[in-house]
Amino acid sequence: MDKLRDALAGMFAAGSPFRQFKKYRYIANVDGSRVGVVLATCDVARYGANFALGVAGVQDLIAAKRSSKVAHGFMVAASVDKFNALSYVDHKEIEEFNAVLLQKLRPRTSEYGGEYWLLTPAMITNCAVVEDDEAF
Repeated sequence: MDKLRDALAGMFAAGSPFRQFKKYRYIANVDGSRVGVVLATCDVARYGANFALGVAGVQDLIAAKRSSKVAHGFMVAASVDKFNALSYVDHKEIEEFNAVLLQKLRPRTSEYGGEYWLLTPAMITNCAVVEDDEAF
């Protein structure tokens, strides 16, 4: 698991095994296993310190994991700088993150028609709704 954790933490660095195949979605072979990632991005200009995570990406990754298209699926939280460069913040196993947190939240509708969850840094770190976040 150390190789996998290191690969996720370094997924935006040069030489990373991850490649983007669709917006906010990445794939890699790590230590002989196919790994899928969906990004939750923190763009301070758009969301403040919060992270946006697309519903369709989560659903597709869970379906890929359940059908054995990927061995591992993760949500990776990443910050976006003013040059659109991504930096790793944290990661969570997608099925657990979905069951423990996302199923308790109501998605929002984007201006482009898709749905997304807006997650606070505490939700990402603790994988739970924090009392202060409930009204949010």
